[in-house]
Amino acid sequence: DPEKPLIVEVTLGDLSPDDLAYFADKVEVGVGAEAGQNWLTIRLAVSQSPVDPERSDISRAFVKPMVEDIPANREDLKVIGWSYLPASRSPDRDLGMGRTSAVRSLLHAIALNPAEVTALRTALESLSSTLDGSPSLAALRKTLAESLSSLYPEPVATDDLTIDLPTTTIDDPLADVDVRLRRDGSEGPLSAQSDGLRSLSVVAVQLLANDEARILAVDEPEIHLHPRSQSNLAGLLARAPGQRIVATHAPAVLAKFDPEHAIALSAAGGSQLPEAAFTGDPKRLQHWWVDGALEPLTARRVVFVEGISDRILTLAVGRLLDLHLDRNGVAVVSLNGAGNFKPALRLFGARGFGLSVLGLVDENETHIIAKALSIADSETELDAENFLVCHADLEEEYVNALGVADVVAMLVGSGLFTQTGLLTATAAPTVADISPADLSAHLRSNKVEAAAALAAGLSAAQAQSLSKLVKLLARATAP
Repeated sequence: DPEKPLIVEVTLGDLSPDDLAYFADKVEVGVGAEAGQNWLTIRLAVSQSPVDPERSDISRAFVKPMVEDIPANREDLKVIGWSYLPASRSPDRDLGMGRTSAVRSLLHAIALNPAEVTALRTALESLSSTLDGSPSLAALRKTLAESLSSLYPEPVATDDLTIDLPTTTIDDPLADVDVRLRRDGSEGPLSAQSDGLRSLSVVAVQLLANDEARILAVDEPEIHLHPRSQSNLAGLLARAPGQRIVATHAPAVLAKFDPEHAIALSAAGGSQLPEAAFTGDPKRLQHWWVDGALEPLTARRVVFVEGISDRILTLAVGRLLDLHLDRNGVAVVSLNGAGNFKPALRLFGARGFGLSVLGLVDENETHIIAKALSIADSETELDAENFLVCHADLEEEYVNALGVADVVAMLVGSGLFTQTGLLTATAAPTVADISPADLSAHLRSNKVEAAAALAAGLSAAQAQSLSKLVKLLARATAP
């Protein structure tokens, strides 16, 4: 709501003696049950500018009962130890030698001992002498001096020009020192490496350059990185000292952090996994808290299906009906068996991260979902929770909806089945003699192949006849 400000209020505890001294007039002191505790409360408020709707007005202030809010300045944030790496971070800027470069900050933080300073000064003087004495560079200086003399008000002599390192001086011997990386027999600066290496290098250098930062926020650390590199970087951030606030869309990053530290954000707000969600069941948690299983946390809505074949057909119907599941933020997740509905709902449903969850379930498995949701095992109750029931399963649903002849035509047309094989399996002399029940029973033993064949052969009109899938996807993609 643009009429309302975005407000973030944070409590900072574990204050050191230096913190207490610096923030003496802003610290809250606990009494009663909180006696002996001290903390700071700081509030960020972002509102739409009354002058320019395209601009945001931002304010930061310390909040303390019975005291007027005290504005927080840059020095306050520096003492707190706050550092931020935005998604728009630039490897060229952070790894180059500009004034705000992280590499330059890292090098400037080095305290050289007197012997090192003397050695570097001697080397710089030697380099300057060598450059001055070079005949080739002397010829260049002469030519350049003549050219400048023709343009400047006063003549320029050859000796008025020197060729040296841009800003390195005797007093600042590391001003133009660069960090170079040797790989595969060649050497180059960090800023000239591949996008992935530069992205990793930016975070690594920033962690070192800002080693005093007690709170480091990183937006989208996965940018430009292969999934395994994402996981590696996330592991570094998770293990690094201090606090890390990471905004990510990558399951490979999320999986490296403890579940209780994750917050799923959506237009509806934020949700956090209750501490009791997996109490006493660490094995189940470790089974699910892996990057391959965490895709739902990046979705607006999640559709759970029992197996791969259900997912294949669900995606095919969504594509044929132009429902644009990815664009609508809908993840269709195969659980590899109805037994996994319970932990999936525990992790992602109302008692977990609170995501909007829908599902498709076979008739003889409804009791699993009913128990997980604490509802009656009835189709009406399940439908109210957006879980639709297939009678008896999806194979029987699509055979009855499409008809035996059309299903057989698609199966044979895919090349995955033969008409002879289908007739033999169903003990029927002709296709017209195959009963829906017999064909459904055979396809249950070949679920994935049958689903792949139908996904390739279905028309949009045929997809419309798969009423359970159409109803499920309509709900999933509704505004």
